[in-house]
Amino acid sequence: MAESNMIPDKVHLVGSIGLDTVLRTLQLAPGTELYLGLIHADGAENVKQRIAAASKYVSDFGIATECGMARARTPEVVMTLLQAHAANSQEPGAAA
Repeated sequence: MAESNMIPDKVHLVGSIGLDTVLRTLQLAPGTELYLGLIHADGAENVKQRIAAASKYVSDFGIATECGMARARTPEVVMTLLQAHAANSQEPGAAA
């Protein structure tokens, strides 16, 4: 990547194996929002477990799908992702 003085205002990280290693050393510029791809099609309870695991390393983050919502997915998988997202969402700044 070319050198740049630009500071991103949002960062999305895929929530896969090894995310804990990245989060241990992650340093973001003040004001940068962090979004973790913790929503997978394996259901809301598994999302909760991934949120709990990520919370050991970072306290302020949003949740997202790993790699988009509907690319090459069946309608049933998209609905599962939406339900998992809704079940694990809260207003920014709200207590967990």
